[in-house]
Amino acid sequence: MVDWRTKYGFQVPALALALTLALATAPGCHHAGTTPATVAQTPHGRYDLTPHPESRGPILFGQRGISPRFSEEGVFHGASIDDVVARLRAGELHAADIPVHFIWVDGQRVATNNRSLAALSMAGMRPVTVIDMTGRLAATGADSQLEVLERLDEMGGHPSDHTILRASHAHDAPPRETVTVVP
Repeated sequence: MVDWRTKYGFQVPALALALTLALATAPGCHHAGTTPATVAQTPHGRYDLTPHPESRGPILFGQRGISPRFSEEGVFHGASIDDVVARLRAGELHAADIPVHFIWVDGQRVATNNRSLAALSMAGMRPVTVIDMTGRLAATGADSQLEVLERLDEMGGHPSDHTILRASHAHDAPPRETVTVVP
């Protein structure tokens, strides 16, 4: 068996995903009155990324577990989710101040910024400012479509109405609490 990392200096699953994420139009896979479906293939799943604007279901979590702090690069510059929740509850921030980005996956809206959805949910609020990022994320790299779908792969390909808030940033940190989307 060929060791592709040694031979070519990269890991095949990541490359295969990046190549197949060049989003092909799937023949015969469309809904009446819409354009043909866009399909993304990962090593672990195949996802229909066709938008379904008529669907008004909740935005679901697309990540099994989340860090208790926002990223340094984001709007909240490394703030703890608890601090943002406290500011929401105190009225210093409003639900409209925290946009929730999503992509369509198999007819469901799946969050791409799961900590924002978690902060709103923990404050007992629903997203007000929602931004459809379907087809607008980079194909690879940080916060890319590839990364979002790999996180979904870790969930068996199924988004969820709950996620685990970890006790620390480490991916193997114990769970601190379960966060559920406000219905």
